[in-house]
Amino acid sequence: MNPDTFNDILTIVLTLFGLIGSYAAARVAQRTGLDIEQTHIDRIKAAVQNVAIAAMADGRTDAAEITRLSLAYLARHLPDAVGKVKPSSDAISTIVKAQIEAWPIDLTPLDARM
Repeated sequence: MNPDTFNDILTIVLTLFGLIGSYAAARVAQRTGLDIEQTHIDRIKAAVQNVAIAAMADGRTDAAEITRLSLAYLARHLPDAVGKVKPSSDAISTIVKAQIEAWPIDLTPLDARM
């Protein structure tokens, strides 16, 4: 075999291995980034749900007020997650409204029930 041909084949094989390695590394980095983002989303959702439950237990039932409380809580206690995910106030409001609907106690004021 001609030494130049051997070097050419070796160069092609090494280049292919390099490309495969780069692709695999990029996929791992992408997957890890997605996992980290999902963790932030889960933490934000759990925090908003907890704020909503605490607010409702304290007698607050207005979704807009609970959303404001949730946004303030997130800014203070989960700044990294908020900075990465950047949830909109509409997204937080949706979580709050879902939590209000799931609340097992009738939140209608007593005056309105009669």
